[in-house]
Amino acid sequence: MRPLILIALTLSSVFAGDASIIEKTPGLVGFWTFGEEAGQKRVSQGTKEQHPLSEVNGPIKRSVGGPFSGYAADLNGSQYFEIKHSETGDLNISGKDAQVSMFAVVRIVNLKKSRTIAGMWSEGKGANDDTGTRQYALLMNMPTYGGNRQLVPHISSEGGVTMRADGTKFPWCADYAATKREVPEEEWCTLAFTYDSKYLRTYINGVLDQRQLDAVKDKRNDPYFTKEGPDGKDRGMNPYYHGRGIFKYDPVLHAKTKIAPSDFTVGARMAVGSMTGEATIGKFGGLAVFNCALSDAELKHLHDAAGVETLNAQPPPKPVIFRHPKGSVTLEGENVLYTLDGSDPVAKSNPYLAPIALASGSTVKARSFSKDRKRMSEVATMDYEPLPGHQPLPSTVVPVTQDRSWPSYDWRKRHELTSAAVRRSKPQILFIGDSITHFFGGEQFDGYVLRGKNTWDEFYAPRKAGNLGFGWDKTENVLWRLQHGSIDGIAPKLVVMMIGTNNTGDCSAPDIAQGIIAIVSELNQRLPQSKILLLGIFPRGEKPNPQREKIAVINQLLAQLDGERNVTFLDIGPKFLTPDGLITKDIMPDYLHPNEKGYRIWAEAIEPTVKKLMGE
Repeated sequence: MRPLILIALTLSSVFAGDASIIEKTPGLVGFWTFGEEAGQKRVSQGTKEQHPLSEVNGPIKRSVGGPFSGYAADLNGSQYFEIKHSETGDLNISGKDAQVSMFAVVRIVNLKKSRTIAGMWSEGKGANDDTGTRQYALLMNMPTYGGNRQLVPHISSEGGVTMRADGTKFPWCADYAATKREVPEEEWCTLAFTYDSKYLRTYINGVLDQRQLDAVKDKRNDPYFTKEGPDGKDRGMNPYYHGRGIFKYDPVLHAKTKIAPSDFTVGARMAVGSMTGEATIGKFGGLAVFNCALSDAELKHLHDAAGVETLNAQPPPKPVIFRHPKGSVTLEGENVLYTLDGSDPVAKSNPYLAPIALASGSTVKARSFSKDRKRMSEVATMDYEPLPGHQPLPSTVVPVTQDRSWPSYDWRKRHELTSAAVRRSKPQILFIGDSITHFFGGEQFDGYVLRGKNTWDEFYAPRKAGNLGFGWDKTENVLWRLQHGSIDGIAPKLVVMMIGTNNTGDCSAPDIAQGIIAIVSELNQRLPQSKILLLGIFPRGEKPNPQREKIAVINQLLAQLDGERNVTFLDIGPKFLTPDGLITKDIMPDYLHPNEKGYRIWAEAIEPTVKKLMGE
């Protein structure tokens, strides 16, 4: 056994790992620490050949916080690194008895959209043909192969699709191992595989993550999986038996059957004729390739040398705020939350999902957070004056995100899911609002109880209704959603909207009305044929109170829209009150959100108007 070298993982500046451990491991042919600046080639260190990685699709950003150089390369899902096949040198590992190991230190930011760490892997014209020049690759998140969100390194002996034991072709390359656990997301980790010319083994954070065939669930009887190899085999096992070596490209032999030989790529691979379709979004802090099969102990040692636990314990780097000439503001960083009201961002602040329209000026404060939002960066702050020709605007009309209910529900995820759902279902009636609408009914996307489900199913399910109610939304949050895909690709006959109650605590009645009018304008622009049933804000609080007085003023202002801009205004608030102006718990248990009885009052009160506007 090779001697192990004891290491002390101490953080000096932003360093967490010890590159010398990787450099001293026998068999090393490539080791990149990604310390170079954007625009420069990343060069292998501690190896015979330098193997410079070239950037593809533009300069690849360098960020602070990598394990070995103190930096990492930020891949954005369209950029990647490559070494042309003619320059791969000793990375071009192939042959019947070839061995290979790969070790990566990465922070995958978006696993759903990420597929590739690195390798020499070209699938050719299509995934199911024989024109590929596949060799070896560390891949992940391949649902078709039983590796959804798992680590799935591949080895190919044919270059193209796998050949069965009887000489017939399998539909795809089926020679891979898959981990039992998912690849960690939004945290530093080590991912690795080894191939000793017989077995392919896969590791997450230095541990062989074994996965065995479930004979009860797996009914396949293809002899390629059931008979070949000393212990039998099944795609998705880890370890996985593959005793036929690694494909070796021969320019003479394969001139008429294969496309060009495979390049070595990092962050993307040639899949079905495209390089970026299988690209990765995340940080690459270290990548090593070996021309031998490392042992379990050696891979655990490399994991320890990377110091990912130390990296993950550090506060995230402070985000960068940048204002563009036309006023939009971008925030660069991971898991960035921001505010525009001068307060420091906290775990429930606005998630940054798209450039912020701020021609009117504002104070922008931003922080990066860990995935669990327990660790945070320093606050980045920028004060922006209005651009020429612009005036400061009330918060009610400046489109922003929100996450006030986090972690009860994920606002960003609900936006993605509901946007996809309405595009799919093409609703004829669309409800837009806050938690009062959110809790009504329709398709469920989170753990909240639908308090008016029976009423919804009776009145609106037969009409193909959609629910775009979001708990804790204010007018500015609805504006953001409308401008970022929530109603794209649909043309409902009727939009039913009630919004603004969450603004009443800190905004004036005219400002809130202005925010609602801005939403109406957005609906007119994006859904020009849709009619709008604009509901007055419902009363809140057990007894008459200052908030109700403000709501009454808002509703008076909104009533002026009736008959204009495709709007019908309807104030059904009195339906929820007793003769002496009280809200009772048998209608709204918390004096704000209706229960089933309250939702029925709502539905019955608007039904005649709904029928008229729907032309029923």
